[in-house]
Amino acid sequence: MANEKRGEVEAEIAGASLTFCLTLGALGELEAALGGEDIFALAQRLAEEGPKARELTLLLSAALAAGSGMEMEAARGAVARLEMREAAQLAAKLLRVTFAGQEDGEAGETREGREGARPFLGPR
Repeated sequence: MANEKRGEVEAEIAGASLTFCLTLGALGELEAALGGEDIFALAQRLAEEGPKARELTLLLSAALAAGSGMEMEAARGAVARLEMREAAQLAAKLLRVTFAGQEDGEAGETREGREGARPFLGPR
């Protein structure tokens, strides 16, 4: 069972219930894969431009590997089964619970209490 207060999101893929979580390690993996771009810049770009398949795959794979204890290659394989819209909705929920600390769709301040990049809140 996912604990959203810890930034976990549960999703079903191919009949299996899986936990996604953007841990510090997952964020580091994501930043490295994106050439050093930080997660707040990515979230801002997602909000402004919408998601790209590669970014969604990287984000969700890192979160799945961290949240489910799965090897990265297995996580990529599981994420590859998602439809684009489903992946975008899952990524939006994951970013909301990770950075806004809530799942009600309200984006506001970051956990540090300062205004930050507005997380990507889903497909347009």
